[in-house]
Amino acid sequence: MASDDTTPSRPLGQSISDEAPSNRAEQIPLRFFSNGFTVGDGELRKFEDNKEFMAYIKRGEVPPELRNLTSGGKQIEVRLEDHREEEYKPVASQFKPFGGAGYMLGSPAPTVVTPSKTTRDSPFQSSVTTTSGATLASSDTSDLEKRAEQQLKSSSSSTTIRLRLPDVSTPIRIAIDLNRTLADIRKFLNENVPSLQSNQFQFIEPPSTKIKHEDETKTISEAKLTNATLAIRRGS
Repeated sequence: MASDDTTPSRPLGQSISDEAPSNRAEQIPLRFFSNGFTVGDGELRKFEDNKEFMAYIKRGEVPPELRNLTSGGKQIEVRLEDHREEEYKPVASQFKPFGGAGYMLGSPAPTVVTPSKTTRDSPFQSSVTTTSGATLASSDTSDLEKRAEQQLKSSSSSTTIRLRLPDVSTPIRIAIDLNRTLADIRKFLNENVPSLQSNQFQFIEPPSTKIKHEDETKTISEAKLTNATLAIRRGS
């Protein structure tokens, strides 16, 4: 998939955040193709041979392999690129800076950062704090989780779905009955999250699979979303 020509190029090691120079991070892209994925400029990895690595990505977490790169206070910025509409073809090793959303490592809790332009939305981008500063405080997040449990969970046959909202820096946990649907979650978010009251948003399954609107009427059990992690992306 072609990159956004308006995305400014940045040299390796330069942070895309507004950090001071001493806090600049090295960017490591994760590129997903139809036949596997690459880490940085490494060789193609098969999905079936890297199930544990992919499990971390699907949960919206940074794999230990990449966390280990933070020794000595070094910061790593992990970014996702979706090229699943094309097949990976080996090329000469060459790092190309790019746009995208990623985790800034080097602290106990990774910080999500984003540039002004991106090649394509990623699931992690949904957890970026908006530039307007319209975020939910931790107390509001806790209250939201309690309200979700009261409204969406009424039986022992239930599960917990982690949601990454556009205005929340950490995922919220939604306790919900297995016989309920994403449509129920949509209604709950529409009524309880101010930034989502327009109802113009999508459910994204990492790395970047958009759930069809008609599939939102399937039960959580039917849709196989037990213990899933989903991102919310604005837009219809």
